[in-house]
Amino acid sequence: MDELEATLKAIPARISLTDVSSVSPLNIGVFSHTPLGYRCVWLLVGYDQLAMKVFQASHYGLNSGKERDEMLSNRGHLVRKVYGVAQHYRSFAVIRADLEQKTVIASEAVKLLGEVDLDVMTGKYVRFDTTVADKEAMDLISRCQKAVDDDQKVLLGFTLSNLTSDIFTVNKG
Repeated sequence: MDELEATLKAIPARISLTDVSSVSPLNIGVFSHTPLGYRCVWLLVGYDQLAMKVFQASHYGLNSGKERDEMLSNRGHLVRKVYGVAQHYRSFAVIRADLEQKTVIASEAVKLLGEVDLDVMTGKYVRFDTTVADKEAMDLISRCQKAVDDDQKVLLGFTLSNLTSDIFTVNKG
């Protein structure tokens, strides 16, 4: 995406290109009961935005049809690779009470996924899955990426809003 953005930004300042938009977009309602599924939806949204920019660049003659097809094919391969991993994800509608009472569904989950960490059971460890939504937060994360890649500790503070609860999902792997 960066190389495509660089190509589009290299256009002289006196030439203006309109943003790409769909004349009749297809709206599909999507529901996911897992954080991974939710992130996969955002992955598809990102791929869609990339595809529109690739087609825009090709339409204006900034890349060849071969380059366009290769870029879409390579990025599409990565998306399919992620979905291949996600297909192995398993979830169970298990709550703490099920695990404490050793219900049938809890036994099945433990048999397939293993025992649940005691810190999770006692509430000492709580996980929040978040989606970075605004440009300021995304810029902050981008600025810290090199430190993360270099295995340095990074501490960021965010305000969580629009919190919703979901069924506790046990997964492994």
